[in-house]
Amino acid sequence: MAKKPETKPLDIKSLNKLLGNYMPKAPVTMLDGSLKTARWLTGITALDLLLNGGLPQGHTIAIGAEPGIGKTTIFLQALANIVEKYDKKVYYLDAERGATYELIEAMGIAPLLWHPVTNPSGKFYLLEITTIQELATILKRITEDDETAVIVLDSDTEVINGMALEEDDLGTSNNAVASDARMWSAHGKKLQAVVKRSNACFVLVHQARVDLTGFRPRITASGGNAAKHMASVEIWGKRKEWITEDFAKVNSKKDSDGALLVLTTSKNRLTKPFATIELPIIFGRGISNKYSYRVWLEEYRVIIESTGEATTALSMRGGGYYTLRLPSGIYEVHGGKEVWKLIDLHYDEIVKYVDDNGGFLLEAEDIE
Repeated sequence: MAKKPETKPLDIKSLNKLLGNYMPKAPVTMLDGSLKTARWLTGITALDLLLNGGLPQGHTIAIGAEPGIGKTTIFLQALANIVEKYDKKVYYLDAERGATYELIEAMGIAPLLWHPVTNPSGKFYLLEITTIQELATILKRITEDDETAVIVLDSDTEVINGMALEEDDLGTSNNAVASDARMWSAHGKKLQAVVKRSNACFVLVHQARVDLTGFRPRITASGGNAAKHMASVEIWGKRKEWITEDFAKVNSKKDSDGALLVLTTSKNRLTKPFATIELPIIFGRGISNKYSYRVWLEEYRVIIESTGEATTALSMRGGGYYTLRLPSGIYEVHGGKEVWKLIDLHYDEIVKYVDDNGGFLLEAEDIE
């Protein structure tokens, strides 16, 4: 009878070292003991709420909306906030050429921009790309850097296959239907693989298109389903109304200073899907968190300890004046514009007051 071949004893230490290379990215332990994917806070209250705490590390998120809704402004502001909060590197890969120096200057973030000569210590990298090959080269290199926090591609709609540039007719004679969608389908998994191994969050911005193939129009990503499969979170935005600088509703764009946006998670592996938030954007300046806090003060009911009465902290009384009830006292102002000045004066106290009374909660979107 043949002898069984001798087997070497299992080297547990070596095995554990091997398996350790394939473990998911380490989670963050919350105060209540729960585990959560590590995130980068954007400093935009409503957006961080929608994302359950910020941009997730090692994940791809996608955001789509109609042109001109303010996606560029939102993420320029978010990246600038991340540089200032974490002192990490952020990259804005501009395929649309929408992140102009005029916009950056108006938003006050020009001093953060990296330049190899005039500002080599800058950590906000604004780069222009055109092809999927350029994207792959840059993404691979910068995700190897642990100092990279967020990479935004604006937008995937404008990225082309660089091989077409080598042809005399720029590939127009062989431009099959849905070639861009197939390009993303072919390369998306590779791009996603390098992001997964990094500390970075990759943000895919895409323009919306109207799909008329069904019985009623649908808003979908212009790059097909590839972005949807890559993303752990997919957000869709739409304009609710035009607003002034004081967030008052107006009927036309020409009379407005910005727009009130509604953002909804159509897919979310990291928290609840179909959650929705409102986000006011002032064109050329960005998002003010004051709006989110005012909505909370007007809508959420809190308990007055001395009487046990449940009431909103900010309410409108007879005669057209508002009262704001805070731990430091009761304040009265006349007119909606004066409320914003009152919030400015007590902003830090209001932030603490909201946190002490349960903070912000996501609303569920009504699904047909």
